[in-house]
Amino acid sequence: DLHSFPTRRSSDLEPADTAVTKPVFDLAGLFGASVQLILFRDKAVSTPDFWQQGLNLRSLQNKFENTYKGITINATHLDGHNFRQTLDAYISEKNIDILAMVTHKRNFLETIFDRSMTRKISYYTRVPLLALPA
Repeated sequence: DLHSFPTRRSSDLEPADTAVTKPVFDLAGLFGASVQLILFRDKAVSTPDFWQQGLNLRSLQNKFENTYKGITINATHLDGHNFRQTLDAYISEKNIDILAMVTHKRNFLETIFDRSMTRKISYYTRVPLLALPA
């Protein structure tokens, strides 16, 4: 009964408005599920960035715990060379029931050169995907 909320960028860990993620916590509360906050780290990320991202992740976890009382929230750093494969393994290992990802608006060049990770994952995930527009 877990909901997963993965991200690849530390900037995703600082949502200005918790309304974006509210549906995830509403579902978790409704079904008595816990929420997993996941930060993926490519093996190429430097150690200082890794530690800063870890602090941001813990800060976000605390913010959500204060906002959504009674819901178990876990924060996890995943390491790997391939986001999709690493996430897939984690979903299987933790028996994740639903995957929630925040989508981001992209400018024209970003739509050409930096494809949406949420869209990519939607083709491969074996669990339902909840796309949350930012």
